[in-house]
Amino acid sequence: MGSNQSQVYIDTTHRDSTVSIHREEATFYDIYIDATYSGDTVSIRREKVTYYDNLRTVLHRHFPSISKDAMIIQTKDLDICKGEYVDIPDELWVGIGPRLRSIKIVTRSTVTQPPPETYLRHQAFYGMNEDTARSPKEYYIVATEGANSVFVARGRVIEYKDLVVTLVRHFPALVEHHIVVQTSGRNIDIRPELWPKFSCDIDNIKVISRPPKMITVSVKWLNGEIGWVTLPESTSVSDLRRMTDNPECVPFDEQQFHHRGQWLDRDRKLSEYNIPEGSTVYEVELRVSDLSA
Repeated sequence: MGSNQSQVYIDTTHRDSTVSIHREEATFYDIYIDATYSGDTVSIRREKVTYYDNLRTVLHRHFPSISKDAMIIQTKDLDICKGEYVDIPDELWVGIGPRLRSIKIVTRSTVTQPPPETYLRHQAFYGMNEDTARSPKEYYIVATEGANSVFVARGRVIEYKDLVVTLVRHFPALVEHHIVVQTSGRNIDIRPELWPKFSCDIDNIKVISRPPKMITVSVKWLNGEIGWVTLPESTSVSDLRRMTDNPECVPFDEQQFHHRGQWLDRDRKLSEYNIPEGSTVYEVELRVSDLSA
């Protein structure tokens, strides 16, 4: 029993999983994490900043000139940061914090907050179930837009649509339908349908805004009437039918378009059929086949 008196129990992760560290084995950074703001650095006990709200409270105590709501916590300690500072979202702190030796506090005019339910709903996934002995690359992707980077949890961006929603939350200036995700370094576009496959091998992405190319097409109906519409080239054939008025009121399921002798599949995009597009207005004749005849 006497040997137990030489041990100290330090909570370096969270309240439900206390890590036992022998006093003689514990290093400074097992117990403390360095926080720097505007050139000033303080060492904070990890047990005081297990959760993000606790972290902000402690930081505000040391740096009272910063509003708690304006704080952005960054780090460049992890390999996937590639030497650059990366924002740590509120809900990811419980998982990332124990991996770090140091953090940097900055302020930015636009600060995003997670949805109200995010922290409680995903706390276990992001913190308590995370094995800090495994590589951060298994848990996170670093997304960079302009001069700003942020950690994104892989578990929340398996599908491309979820990735887009997450990126808009972290980079509010982005327009959802203008987002293009690229590989970091080579800047190769990642097509949405390929994201689930390739994202497993990617730990850094670049996010850019690219307004969709617009095309103007004409729709010629069975009675000879012609309608014009300007729309993104990524529009599906089904959406084109919905966006144009059918003068003969042909039921939607009985409509069929073709272009230059090629039938257009309703589930495919106009761009897949090489329909002329670009900044110049193009006249493209699309006919409707009366399948009920």
